[in-house]
Amino acid sequence: MFERAIVWARHKNAPALLTFLSFIEAIFFPVPPELMLAPMCVAQPRRGFYFASLSLIGSMAGMFIGYAIGYYAIEMAMPFIEKMGYAAQFDSIKQEAAANGFWLLLIAGFTPVPFKIFTLASGAVGMPLLPFFFGGAIGRGKRVFLVAGA
Repeated sequence: MFERAIVWARHKNAPALLTFLSFIEAIFFPVPPELMLAPMCVAQPRRGFYFASLSLIGSMAGMFIGYAIGYYAIEMAMPFIEKMGYAAQFDSIKQEAAANGFWLLLIAGFTPVPFKIFTLASGAVGMPLLPFFFGGAIGRGKRVFLVAGA
């Protein structure tokens, strides 16, 4: 199985597929891109930094799509949230995200918790974009560059 993964990792389309996988993983796909990144870095260690950069770029693009989905989907969900009596808690979460969103994304980008949960939620609560961008970039960057360097 390992040998097959290494052969696939050397495929000419592997970098594009890694970027695409990183993109869709940040929105909805359940498979983490590190499962593709690691064999690619083992197969071609000198290109590890390049592969990690592609993964980060794909993930960052997906983050913004996930943010937009969360941002616009909350309009449809808000009547339900209010009907269930959770409007006050939702407002509290929005304030927390505005105050500490950078740190939440920084930590979330490095944990095995699906990142899409945080991208969608960040949009839903209207987290400011600069902390969203930098928290996600640093958190995900740490993760993919550690995999690439390991």
